[in-house]
Amino acid sequence: MRLAFIINSRIRLLQDFEVQFRTCDHELIRKSTRFYTQYPKHAIELSEQAGAYDILVAVGGDGTLNEVVNGVMNLETRPAVGQLPYGSANDFARERKLTNKLDAFLKMVDSGRARRVDVGQIKFPEESRLFHFINIADVGFGADVVNRLSKNDGWYSWFNSNIKFSIAIICAFFSYSHQYVTVKADNNSWEGKILSVIAANSRSFGSGLIIAPEAKISSGKFQLVILGDISLTDYFINLKRIKRGEKIKHSEVFYSEASVVKITGGSNLKVEADGELAGQLPAEIRCLPEALNFYCPDL
Repeated sequence: MRLAFIINSRIRLLQDFEVQFRTCDHELIRKSTRFYTQYPKHAIELSEQAGAYDILVAVGGDGTLNEVVNGVMNLETRPAVGQLPYGSANDFARERKLTNKLDAFLKMVDSGRARRVDVGQIKFPEESRLFHFINIADVGFGADVVNRLSKNDGWYSWFNSNIKFSIAIICAFFSYSHQYVTVKADNNSWEGKILSVIAANSRSFGSGLIIAPEAKISSGKFQLVILGDISLTDYFINLKRIKRGEKIKHSEVFYSEASVVKITGGSNLKVEADGELAGQLPAEIRCLPEALNFYCPDL
């Protein structure tokens, strides 16, 4: 079995990983290879190039994992994927109870803890490319927040994840306007103004916001959450409930399940997935059941 690490060179605790790697005497580590990113989206390319390995391990946060997943999904024969979470939010890893301890990951490998998990696929009709995600895709307010974070990466980087998200949310609060969209989810449809439309493969995004408490990563369907014409004030009032993993009780908030979600309408409404900007509407979001082998202690 051959193991490769796809490492985000910008992680703050890179030295911690390097020390663990150098002091580990496991046979898999002695035979493994490390690849370091040099620029944005490089982890996608590195994952494609490392397709001959049996396991690819993303060393970084949600964004690094997203790039590795996208690279692997572009391969005909897909290696298994794992993660050592070294990011700022680590939403997917938190839900999976993953740690950045190398020994713990190797124990999962030794005990064969790879699990078949679903992967989300986003298709933009006006583009040929496909964008994949493993956690959550979001249209509307959340994507606006991600867009602000990406544009202000320089000075935002001085703060921890919770403060960064809070600043971006406050900035978006004063400028975001609800837009009218049409959502077709399997055999159902919905129309109206939205704060956000969320296709959740896992439960949590935005640094610990459990927006989709019933999402399961191996169910073959997303939990679809539509935050309709709900005010940002009402959204903030419900933040404590969201963080506790409770559903929002509001006449403009709707929960359902769907394997295919098509969203049209709006004006330049952006789509984000796993904290990365993916594109803008119109978009088709499809759940690919059990598309990937992923190492985790529990689903």
